[in-house]
Amino acid sequence: EIIVYPGIYTGADEYAVIDLLGKSLWIHSSSGQDKTIIDGEGLRRCLVSGGALSGNSIVEGFTFTNGFGVDGGGIYINGGGLEITDCAVTSNIAQNIGGGICFVNSDSILNNCTISHNTVDGSIDEYGGRAWGGGVAILGSSSPQFYNCDISNNFATNADSYYAQCLGGGVSIIDSFSNNNEEVVKLKGLYVGGRLDPIKQARD
Repeated sequence: EIIVYPGIYTGADEYAVIDLLGKSLWIHSSSGQDKTIIDGEGLRRCLVSGGALSGNSIVEGFTFTNGFGVDGGGIYINGGGLEITDCAVTSNIAQNIGGGICFVNSDSILNNCTISHNTVDGSIDEYGGRAWGGGVAILGSSSPQFYNCDISNNFATNADSYYAQCLGGGVSIIDSFSNNNEEVVKLKGLYVGGRLDPIKQARD
């Protein structure tokens, strides 16, 4: 267990402010997301998680903001099933996909989270200069679950509706809503590199 006290936390690493290094951890703030800020300073991601053991990790009570990355500007999760609870992911930028969060082969769970005002700018041409999933990108065999989450006011340029439905994993959105997301062709702030499962008890 790691308890984080109120403050604004930045990092010197060029990759991320927090890297779970594939470990099983419970990291939580003592005073909630409004008082505990993980700030990427526009230079690095706020949180990175990778590896099977990280599937047992819980991150709770933070605001992740000003993150920057190629994929997953705020949070990048590769493998495992990280649980993120009572967090805000806001005002992050990715160059290709997933302005707020990018899931790759991950079965993560988000509870009571807000994903808002994130951007994908398409500033490099790895995917032909396209930009998908202003709020969230879901790739590979990922099957994340969103419970009581707000995905809103995210933006992506050069979006293409064709890429909303491809082979791969899926997503469940339960008691959550997604609105006011803007892309050239609307993808509702979500880029799913796989199937979009039926949305249960969701508000659009």
